[in-house]
Amino acid sequence: MTEEQILKSFKSVVCSDIRIVEEGLNRFHVFTPFRFNDGDRYLIILKKKQSRWVLSDEGHTFMHLSYKLDMEALSEGTRFDIVNSAKEEFSVNEDDGELYVEIPDEEYGHSLFNLIQAISKIYDTSFLSRDRVKTTFIEDLKETIQGFIPKESISYNWHHPTLDTDAKYPVDYRIDGGSVPIFIFALNSDKKIDDATITILWHEKMKIKFYSIGIYEKQESNNRKSVARLTDVCDRSFSSLPDNISRIEKIFSEQIPQLSVASTE
Repeated sequence: MTEEQILKSFKSVVCSDIRIVEEGLNRFHVFTPFRFNDGDRYLIILKKKQSRWVLSDEGHTFMHLSYKLDMEALSEGTRFDIVNSAKEEFSVNEDDGELYVEIPDEEYGHSLFNLIQAISKIYDTSFLSRDRVKTTFIEDLKETIQGFIPKESISYNWHHPTLDTDAKYPVDYRIDGGSVPIFIFALNSDKKIDDATITILWHEKMKIKFYSIGIYEKQESNNRKSVARLTDVCDRSFSSLPDNISRIEKIFSEQIPQLSVASTE
């Protein structure tokens, strides 16, 4: 097809709110009504990429996200899952930050709206509420534990099977393999801190032997009294996860000596 035929075909299947402006050889700027929240339009370019026609954002979406987010936040956790889901759902490819869709059988309209929907969904990760973002901390902690501890040694949301049948005093992670089990508490709110304190005290009252670890999402943002109460009863606590992974690994190795032996083999 000639460039003129491509433009005619494109316009015939796409709404009248879309404008196409030629910018060079095999390159057209596609103007749509869709904008980011700062007023900038979605950047969409129709161009040849390795002999195939594609619609591309040329890295504009991730550039916009970088103004609002640490881009490392997109490499793991909930945001990572949302980005991958959007790319898969709308058949969008990524090449070094560039989002693009190949145009099969002159399906310009379908391809355009796929890219627009993917851009919208990916950009929406910047609006995740704090409560939603907290799930990335939980996911990161889980991945950290699984990276150090054999799967068969980990129990999630554990409670004592006979003394706490109603699960009133749950432990986020119980890790077996040492002389006593390790109880790990994910501390991402004042309520979680208070609940962990009560759970530790209850297990002590029941004369259950264990080693407790509290890991905060961001300790400085929590109520000081809650933090102080937990500090009094918890064997070891860490103010955040990312800055303390090596220290957490060291604690695991001290409590479960065979882990350090396995890591040197």
